[in-house]
Amino acid sequence: VGHGRSVSFSTVLDLAADGDVVATRVIRDAAHALGRAASAISTMTGVERIILSGEGVTLAQLADESLHRGFTAYDVRA
Repeated sequence: VGHGRSVSFSTVLDLAADGDVVATRVIRDAAHALGRAASAISTMTGVERIILSGEGVTLAQLADESLHRGFTAYDVRA
């Protein structure tokens, strides 16, 4: 929508790393959702450590604050 064309996830990561406003918003939203999912998994299973790999690492590096906010906002233990 923001660029008027379909782009791959890796392209969105690259655009966000270069400071593209639309891509940065997408990455922040995705990181927040990933944080929520990690919180749900941790809460339901009692897992204390979740290890990201692949593109999840880049996502976390680009939007670590959003990831953390997503995790803590839905952590019932907080």
